[in-house]
Amino acid sequence: MDVDGDGLSDLVNLFQSVKSKKVKNFAESWISQGDGSFQDDRQEKSVVSFGEYDVDEKSHFQQRYMPMDVDGDGLSDLVHIYQCRTKKQKTCASISISQGDGTFQRLIRNPYVGNWSDVDASDARSYLPMDVNADGLSDLVEIAKCSRDGKDKTCAASWISKGNRFSRYIKDEQEASTVGAWSDVNASDARRYLPMDVNADGLSDLVEIAKCSRDGKDKTCAASWISKGDGRFSRYIDDEQEASTVGVWSDVDAPNARRYLTIDVNGDSLPDLVEIAKCFRDGKDKTCAASYISKGDGSFIRYISDEQIASDVGGWSNVNADDARRYLPMDVNGDGLSDLVELYKGKLRVRSFGKST
Repeated sequence: MDVDGDGLSDLVNLFQSVKSKKVKNFAESWISQGDGSFQDDRQEKSVVSFGEYDVDEKSHFQQRYMPMDVDGDGLSDLVHIYQCRTKKQKTCASISISQGDGTFQRLIRNPYVGNWSDVDASDARSYLPMDVNADGLSDLVEIAKCSRDGKDKTCAASWISKGNRFSRYIKDEQEASTVGAWSDVNASDARRYLPMDVNADGLSDLVEIAKCSRDGKDKTCAASWISKGDGRFSRYIDDEQEASTVGVWSDVDAPNARRYLTIDVNGDSLPDLVEIAKCFRDGKDKTCAASYISKGDGSFIRYISDEQIASDVGGWSNVNADDARRYLPMDVNGDGLSDLVELYKGKLRVRSFGKST
């Protein structure tokens, strides 16, 4: 996220302080220096949420933060997703606005953005930051279980940013958009959804990453659901057509689970898919990145032939291990191309697809 508006992606560290059941969550910014390094320029830490909780209470740990520009000033803000303390269990979104100097100012408004489901439940809701109506403000899209014609489906409901709060784009009576079948969130074949503009119309679309079968083998497929500009989504290709194959399949809860990132790897202004997976190089387990390029029509194609070797982007650590590596797409040098930032125990490393710092 860019917290100071210099065009370079920065890092924000979230941490918590608990004293006598009074909880405060803080944010500290590490500013990109443009050379792959980051610096903590300020001693001041921002309070981005607070309250009184039982530290052993399950809901205490069910908090999420989303980086998104909710007020359209070009600075990345923080949105806190948590359980509201109301008679009916709801999900609320609290906004902390970036001040442009690495600090955040929390707004008082706490609008609800849907019903509540425990984050470790099989029907857990998820929220994605994306601009569904091209007004320059980041909205929230709620991904949740729904029922259509007696079958379990995945639905997407849009909550539009008003600059200081969110409101539902369509009336509650209207149905949210169906964006695929349903699979339990904690299942080995759980679906994942990524926000990206696959057709370059300025509207953020949804890409569904799911298990599929090709020639009798388990594969990973990507299906695009296009934003209609009114808070709804529709499938780009007919159901009869096959979604794009974007690698083999590995269970999402497996030690060698694949991960997918949205990165424009070829500079054509279309976000592509980068597959992060385990590979074998020179007798050692490594992490490799393979690119699947957006064709602009909702489909993806592998950038290099299967015979070629995907990029080595670091050592390997099991996804569910305590020292698991994490990869973040961000432009650390302001050249307009997304780099990969590898976070691992003891170090941080930046890789620009073939170059490392």
